Amino acid sequence: MAQQEIKIALCGAGNVGGAVLELLTVNADFYKKMFDTDFLVTDVVTKSGKLRGYKDKFNGNIHTDFESIINNDSIDVVIEVMGGIDDAYKVAKQAIESKKDFITANKAMMSLHGDELFKLAEKNNLFIGFEASVAGGIPIIKSLSSKARIENISWFAGILNGTSNYILSKMESDGIELKEGVKQAQELGFAEADPTLDLNGTDAAQKGKVLSYLAFGSKLDSSIELDIEGIDMVESIDFKFALELGYSIKPLSIGSYEKDRLILKSFPALIQQSSILSKVNDEMNAIEVFTKDSGSNLFYGPGAGPKPTASSILSDLFDIAQDNKVNYSKFGQGLMEISNDTFSCQRYLRLEVNDSPGVMAKISSFIAKQNLSIESVIQKEDFSQNGLIPIVIVLNECNENELEDLLNSFSNEKDLFKKIVHLRIFNPNK
Repeated sequence: MAQQEIKIALCGAGNVGGAVLELLTVNADFYKKMFDTDFLVTDVVTKSGKLRGYKDKFNGNIHTDFESIINNDSIDVVIEVMGGIDDAYKVAKQAIESKKDFITANKAMMSLHGDELFKLAEKNNLFIGFEASVAGGIPIIKSLSSKARIENISWFAGILNGTSNYILSKMESDGIELKEGVKQAQELGFAEADPTLDLNGTDAAQKGKVLSYLAFGSKLDSSIELDIEGIDMVESIDFKFALELGYSIKPLSIGSYEKDRLILKSFPALIQQSSILSKVNDEMNAIEVFTKDSGSNLFYGPGAGPKPTASSILSDLFDIAQDNKVNYSKFGQGLMEISNDTFSCQRYLRLEVNDSPGVMAKISSFIAKQNLSIESVIQKEDFSQNGLIPIVIVLNECNENELEDLLNSFSNEKDLFKKIVHLRIFNPNK
């Protein structure tokens, strides 16, 4: 078999782009032997005109505009690692229209434009690789797409954001508050200077949306809005109560499809300490996938970082070299209706109330009026501050609408309830 040559244009020259350059340069002989292919990065696009990442031995062309690579017929593959949505979408669309295979690490762009780009790639007989868009170094895209072609997936649950998982892990192990956890994550490079999209759940929800496309065929466009709750309402005291109840608290993204109902949500959740997901700590990611035929499968590994992300990018590049190109447009089933209101689970409520006689009886009456039931109650007077006592109530299963009605009734009693914290309890086997 004659040795082939694949010429690559790299859009983005930051940490991940630098790692791609480094791996392709340092391991060039190994890759040539394994895939009988010369992988040549001939062009780099960076707005600054400079390489911020790996610079050694790169003698190719550096551009500040995309058109220079789009109009270059010698380029076979465009790799996008520059981030953002609008410019990344333009690069993706123009690359495919100019007959170039396309690889991206951009979950935000794919969550909004994936449907369109997959159809365009199919029309032009091209490949879109997006392994690096979810969970960094975990090969979840290939694994999930392979499983979805063999079995019907019932649900998945994943810790998909390393930043928020690191923060919650440190809050649990060290007893610190969220602000200190953010500071530590930033100092170690696990959090951006502005970690908003990590803390409010957007990043994880975008990744969950991409997984839902593969698992259930839901849309990758703007018609499906993200249903998110961030970790910013979680306090160190919640870990003390969770521990007493036998739970850890993790940032969770879930997807399920049953009886024509699609549920897709991201939120901080109490998870039983006996479960595998509860053991996933610090910046690590994990995805549990459940099918009726083979039960639960767990995928675990680093969720971010230049080298793990670059490794996933290269796995797509190697698929191109081996002509192992999956037509991802076949996964889209056009499922659009989201039934998140029907999501049912147990609930953790932390209520800070005035220390007055009969307060528990009043709370119980509110819950009874909503036809909900209590599984357990914890009241710690030694945790009281400024005359307020924290009361933790675990509710038996109820759906989102039922819970919202209860919380609204609590909110109307401002003299009684000074603070209300609600967390979902994830236990799919119950």
